[in-house]
Amino acid sequence: MPAIMTDTSTNAPPLLAALQQHATQQGEACCHLLSDRVITYRRFWARIERASARLQGEWGIAQGDTVAYVGHGHPDALVLYFALLRIGACLLPLEQPGLILADVIAQHRPSLALYDGARPDIELPASPLQGLLALWCTHDPHPVQDGGRSPSLSMLVDGQWLVFSLDELCAAMTEAPKTDKVGRAIFTRDILCEVILPSLRLARPLQFELGKC
Repeated sequence: MPAIMTDTSTNAPPLLAALQQHATQQGEACCHLLSDRVITYRRFWARIERASARLQGEWGIAQGDTVAYVGHGHPDALVLYFALLRIGACLLPLEQPGLILADVIAQHRPSLALYDGARPDIELPASPLQGLLALWCTHDPHPVQDGGRSPSLSMLVDGQWLVFSLDELCAAMTEAPKTDKVGRAIFTRDILCEVILPSLRLARPLQFELGKC
């Protein structure tokens, strides 16, 4: 595979540049399955672009904002993460059972929550995750010139909420994925750094609990 270079026009992180390159050069390779369609790498990148446009242009998410995800490991939450990363915002994933959502939301003050399954009982604007991608968006996203250095993901680690940049996550990434299977939580350090990110870097398929390639 050709070397992955940072996109100097937007100073995109190397992993994002790799995903864009996969969409062009290995576009029909399977990224993962949804219940009704195969998500190829071309489609995965198109969904990231659409989500970036909707978050920024329609829903008013700005650089430095936080968006919560309340769910159970839906693969479209990865689209949400990369879309937020592109526009300089941060994802707060609330996947772990037993979390007191009101307390976490009060601590992090997200602007919006997206959820799969039933609507969570929270005092916060909320939308189904499927609404992020249901229709094409006419806005053009304006990616930030960041290069992956800004905090973009809050994760619960050993009982504490820590915020990581994509650079930090990629620095901890294994050379190859330890498995291709992802269960009911995406945003743990082990799953991201040992399964998801190395799979995406190498354009390999992922098998989510919601569907298999």
